[in-house]
Amino acid sequence: MFKCYTLSITASNKEKTMTTVTSMKCACESCLCIVSLENALQKNGKYYCCEACADGHVNEKGCGHTGCTCG
Repeated sequence: MFKCYTLSITASNKEKTMTTVTSMKCACESCLCIVSLENALQKNGKYYCCEACADGHVNEKGCGHTGCTCG
């Protein structure tokens, strides 16, 4: 699971907080989908919403998710 770090610096105090990322944009550049890391398809260290996106749309097939026009 990915961990994001936020660093807040004040004049008298340095504070480091950690946030756990549970979802992110599909790694396909033209895809608009937000995927849950728990349910995403992982390929080469990247997270995708479906096999079509993970395979680079080799068959020119989009992901088929509502509102997305990738492919």
